[in-house]
Amino acid sequence: MVKDILKSQKFTLINHNISSIQDVESLVNLTKQPLVRIALTISTSEKQVYNKLEQAIKSIEKELIAKLSIVIRNKGIVDADLAVIGEVLKSFKDTKDIFIQLDHNNFGLDGFKALSTGIQSLEEVEKLELDLFQTNLSNEGVEQISKAINHCQKIINLNLNLGKNDITKQGVKYIQEQFKDIKSITNFTIDLFNNKIGNEGAQHLSKLIERFCDLEYLSFQLNRTEIECKGVNYFTVGIKHIANLQTLILNLNDNKVQGEGVKCLVEFLKSYSSLKNLSLLLNNNQLGQENIINLCKGFSYAVQLEHLHLYLNNNGIMQDGATSISDAIKKLELLKTVSISLQKNNIGNVGVNEIIGGIQCLNHVSYLNLNFSQNRLSDMKAKKMLEKSITKIPSIFYKKLRI
Repeated sequence: MVKDILKSQKFTLINHNISSIQDVESLVNLTKQPLVRIALTISTSEKQVYNKLEQAIKSIEKELIAKLSIVIRNKGIVDADLAVIGEVLKSFKDTKDIFIQLDHNNFGLDGFKALSTGIQSLEEVEKLELDLFQTNLSNEGVEQISKAINHCQKIINLNLNLGKNDITKQGVKYIQEQFKDIKSITNFTIDLFNNKIGNEGAQHLSKLIERFCDLEYLSFQLNRTEIECKGVNYFTVGIKHIANLQTLILNLNDNKVQGEGVKCLVEFLKSYSSLKNLSLLLNNNQLGQENIINLCKGFSYAVQLEHLHLYLNNNGIMQDGATSISDAIKKLELLKTVSISLQKNNIGNVGVNEIIGGIQCLNHVSYLNLNFSQNRLSDMKAKKMLEKSITKIPSIFYKKLRI
């Protein structure tokens, strides 16, 4: 079923969903049109449909499939279904953009082995997104998937969502050890939410990214992973080996990043002043006032930043901490995006006013998102004054203020 058509200069990109045999038949007809490319989405695990698709793909020019997506979320599919998916992937070995979303299903090791045989056949893939969130992956499954991905040596953009899978430091070690031949990656995202990888797992991740010398975009989603100060130090050491990093997303919510961890972040920011996009998520880390003040000293060195997302909810921040945030922001003159969340702290009206005052000193901010809810702000009149002060920033195109 054709959903919509996007036109480019040379080709028409057609988004086509396959959930039945009839959809496979219509795919064949679509490919007979002149100057088309297909973004194909498969949303079924029916073996008959896959068999029909495998036959159809043999008659279709490989260049016609611009992207393949397999999206079967939370549908109770099992190992036998993964085996079918693994087989059909072999028919798309020349496709460069592949997205596989199988989250919230429950597989066994045999299923992951079968899926891996399909993944390792993707010789031409350049962008691979694999979502296995809460699929009973475990360390052994990680080993199988990692081995398979290592065969995809043309990958430049890799996104792995492995959250909530009982992965430990051993699972991360498998990733580090198996990714020995893929070295051309420029964009890397890994989500290990709610896996107890600890500091040693962080060390394995650090060693992994040291190999990715050409990284421009790095996203670590590591909330609730039992990482402490030592783990943060490993990250900062590993990242320093990346010469051209432009974007860093570091999600360490709900861990134990305190004194020494903050010092490591500060030293990293001092030595990596060329960073343009930074998202730092440190919610619920019991940082306290002194650590926030020290952290802000690091931000003042990141003078090339254009986009800043800073999340410090529930960290015992008071007015002096807010003042430090304001002082740091004033020095980041190139900022276009400012997103700050200080929910569940105690900065008060004066602290909020300080931060908004710092933002008002910037000339290029077009996107502003501020969350100061649950900060003991006094009365509605004061809140309205704060909202009014936001409107005095002429460059802002989008603004959102929660107080």
